[in-house]
Amino acid sequence: AYALGVRAAIALEDEDERTAEALVREALKVIGTVGLEEHAWTAMAQITNGALLSRRGDLSAAAEAIERGLLLGERLRAWQMKVSATLALAEVRQRQHDPSAARLAAKAQTVREILGAVVPRVSARRDSPDGIALECDRRCRAGHR
Repeated sequence: AYALGVRAAIALEDEDERTAEALVREALKVIGTVGLEEHAWTAMAQITNGALLSRRGDLSAAAEAIERGLLLGERLRAWQMKVSATLALAEVRQRQHDPSAARLAAKAQTVREILGAVVPRVSARRDSPDGIALECDRRCRAGHR
């Protein structure tokens, strides 16, 4: 379920909603079948499910799924899940005209900027033999010269 959730998040980031939906559907099926609803490693599947629900306009269900993923991600102390969930939740809250949206987005963006300066970005690359390559943004490269 963890790998499916991460793959779904990558597909959604690449704007491949069809693949993201299929992967989330598969992850949720595994989670339900095995009884992993409360397992922390299901966080990214929940977050990505919420982001997809938001894109379809089901904002209440989206917020619920993202908040669930955020809670599960906090158990792992996984910054990447917390940032993803916070940004996704900010988008939902903005669409709901909730004043907390700006605060959530600013918080997530601050964390993302700090980490972006010091942590290499992992991205899916089709031209890499294993499909994964490490990339640094300009600030990261400038700091390592």
